[in-house]
Amino acid sequence: MLGPYHIFTYLSFLVLSSFLTTYFFIVYNNLLLIERNINKSWASIDALLLNKCDQISKLLNIVKPYMDKEKNIICEEFELAKEMLEKNAIEYKAIANNKISNTLKTVLAMPKEYVELQSNQRFINLKNRIKDLEFNISDRIEFYNDSANYFNIKIQSFPGIIIAFFTNFNQQSIFFIPNIKKCNEQILK
Repeated sequence: MLGPYHIFTYLSFLVLSSFLTTYFFIVYNNLLLIERNINKSWASIDALLLNKCDQISKLLNIVKPYMDKEKNIICEEFELAKEMLEKNAIEYKAIANNKISNTLKTVLAMPKEYVELQSNQRFINLKNRIKDLEFNISDRIEFYNDSANYFNIKIQSFPGIIIAFFTNFNQQSIFFIPNIKKCNEQILK
């Protein structure tokens, strides 16, 4: 027969183990939720970057008749960046976005030289769409980076580090764009 001390020990063990199990699942589910949000925001960035590429392709088609010597250089640069954008690694996409933004700056500076291009309504509409895309991309990148940073902190601190070790949660990459506000200001001028 079990004495009161043994019963108390067993009950204490059951309560403690159920508390720890519940706590493990709560932390695990929170990490899983953050990881899903990161994936969702990354998919959104990816879609916006591809849309930006499509808009710039249309813009290049409008601008091509006005380009002389820079036509080949700009188109080659854009195609290389577009290829990098199709890779899955975040680092490649960040580099591609920077290259595409540089190409965009060059293309958007052209109307100053060509008066007919300044009054082209398709050019103006595409330019405005690209401006909107740039703002949306900046917004989504900021949300993605905040989520990725929060997730990385969670899996590097206790108890997340233990749960991350056993459940194979990995650090998330940060989408790095050097001085994003300055880039967008230059593009949108």
